[in-house]
Amino acid sequence: MSLAEQHCTNCESLLTGPFCHFCGQRQDDLRRGYWQLIGEAFDNLFHPGSPIARSLGLLIARPGALTAEYLAGKRARSIPPVRLYFITSITFFFLASAANNFSVTAPIEQTVANDPSDWTEVEEAANSVNIDWLSEEMNALVRQHLSRQLEKLQLLVASGEGEGAAVSKVLDLAPPIVFLLLPLFALLLKLTYLRQGVYYVEHLVFALHNHAFLFVNALVRLAAG
Repeated sequence: MSLAEQHCTNCESLLTGPFCHFCGQRQDDLRRGYWQLIGEAFDNLFHPGSPIARSLGLLIARPGALTAEYLAGKRARSIPPVRLYFITSITFFFLASAANNFSVTAPIEQTVANDPSDWTEVEEAANSVNIDWLSEEMNALVRQHLSRQLEKLQLLVASGEGEGAAVSKVLDLAPPIVFLLLPLFALLLKLTYLRQGVYYVEHLVFALHNHAFLFVNALVRLAAG
């Protein structure tokens, strides 16, 4: 039966092409071999013209152009910013965690023991944090939180577990913290460019692409050793 005589399996509308004009579903037959499906998946991921390959290419070469294209409405050729962020962030934190687990590093308590003043300098820096756009009460809470985290790090070092345990702790905490701070970063951009006529959502798209670029850059540095 020709394509013109077929009907959409989702809404039963008459088909005039590979996509249903009514519901938009692609008319793919999933009754295929396992290796054929795997091959198509990799082809969709790594084919030069695929959305993810093109998005990653622009992200590395011209990150600003990727954001400009998306905001201009040219979205079919690239993957959504949130999906790009999750792909790059999950890949980075997974590989960074794996590299940390398989690396052999010297215990950081030895470094601290060689220069005890290191802790004093870090404590002084934590106690002197003052963010201009926060109230004094909020700054006090930030300093208190930093001091508590520093105490936990000191206990971790004193336990003799070494640098790997400290890095592992950071890698556990970083993904949700970075993701939750994204809207705040976009809000700061909105306040900075308040009179530019740029919507908050546009700043959020830029923030997602910006962080995805940082993750890709970190992945390259990680691979380079």
